[in-house]
Amino acid sequence: MNWKLLTVFALTAGYVISSGSAFAHHSNSMYDRDHQTELKGEVTEFQWINPHIRLFFEVKDDRGNVKKWMSEGPSPSQMTENGWKKGTLKPGDHVSVVGNLARDGSPSLRLRWVTLPNGKDLYGYRN
Repeated sequence: MNWKLLTVFALTAGYVISSGSAFAHHSNSMYDRDHQTELKGEVTEFQWINPHIRLFFEVKDDRGNVKKWMSEGPSPSQMTENGWKKGTLKPGDHVSVVGNLARDGSPSLRLRWVTLPNGKDLYGYRN
């Protein structure tokens, strides 16, 4: 038996098995997943990037004050499976964004879905 080959195989297998956590994805624990919030605003930027798409939008309150928000969705490949395209949203689009607020109070959401200007709902995260 070739002991060198067996040793290399064993070391490689051990490395792969023990390094699984190094390749693990981060959690969404920074968001309050028990509650959803709906915000209506105007798109300022839509970033179709890995590992997560980002939607930037502005919301006006009753007094006309503008607050800038960021919403994070899944990867572009997952968004494509959900019916999105790179050009789905454009600056100036008026949308309704539903998501889970950040626990730290920052103006950010975990994207659940967006209602487009034509009334169609497109989903980001479904759960």
